[in-house]
Amino acid sequence: MKDQEIIQLLTDTFEYNHSVDLLTNKHKNRRKQLMINCLSLAKRYGAITFNENAVALSVFPEKKQNRLFTWKQTVHLASRVIPLSKLRLIKERELYIKSIHPKEKCWYIYFIGVRKNLKRSGYGKGLLDQIESEAKKEQRTIILETSNPESLQFYLHLGFELYHEWKWEKVDFTLWFLKK
Repeated sequence: MKDQEIIQLLTDTFEYNHSVDLLTNKHKNRRKQLMINCLSLAKRYGAITFNENAVALSVFPEKKQNRLFTWKQTVHLASRVIPLSKLRLIKERELYIKSIHPKEKCWYIYFIGVRKNLKRSGYGKGLLDQIESEAKKEQRTIILETSNPESLQFYLHLGFELYHEWKWEKVDFTLWFLKK
């Protein structure tokens, strides 16, 4: 799958997502810029896993060592994705999320998306099976978060364990933390 296809698929998939809407103010171009940023992070510090109709962007937290690159990513987020009025809120959110992540070697799935018209067709499960196989080889725990109750049920059905639930008073949604 080409970069532009990945970006478009994820931009479309996360059109009505609480967490992404918080970051982007529900603005489509900001959502696209977020996906460009995260694709770049996955290329540099993680993995891009895909099949013909689904894609996942992941990072391996222990590999995020290049401070200049991450600084550039932060500037990109601040200038093209996150509204200035929300920078402090987002920083606080990101620090909290990082503090909740397990300390062992992880495969952190930032985004996973399936073409809208093909949800419930097995592509997401197939992609997660592929990631699980790779994560086992590398002895990594798979971690992710979701703010979507439907996605939460999907992950639980696939054997993910809910290890934390965050009902932050500053937002009107719950963030669920899962691992496998």
